[in-house]
Amino acid sequence: MKNFEIYTKWISDNINSENFLLAFVFGSVVRNVENPNDCDLLLVTKLQTNSDLWKLMRMENEVLKQKFYTNFELELSIQLLSEEEFSEDLSFIKLTLKSPKILLINKLNIK
Repeated sequence: MKNFEIYTKWISDNINSENFLLAFVFGSVVRNVENPNDCDLLLVTKLQTNSDLWKLMRMENEVLKQKFYTNFELELSIQLLSEEEFSEDLSFIKLTLKSPKILLINKLNIK
């Protein structure tokens, strides 16, 4: 099993999929770089950024990052976006969507 498969399985097992519309791993881990400096994860949620649940989700993500580092000695870099933020025409999002990725949750039907 390749490292990216191990990482993506662990992430899939440890995120609450009902909270997310989209989740995917991208960056150096997906490109199978021998010594990646982090594992990039993009999460899109239907929650609004000013909600209490959003704040709770941010705290849960910090715990997820710590657990990931404990397991793999690799930083988990999480980009958490609301559905509204994701739908904005931002260059970061465009670039990320064009890059290789491993989809974990895809309720938005991206390719």
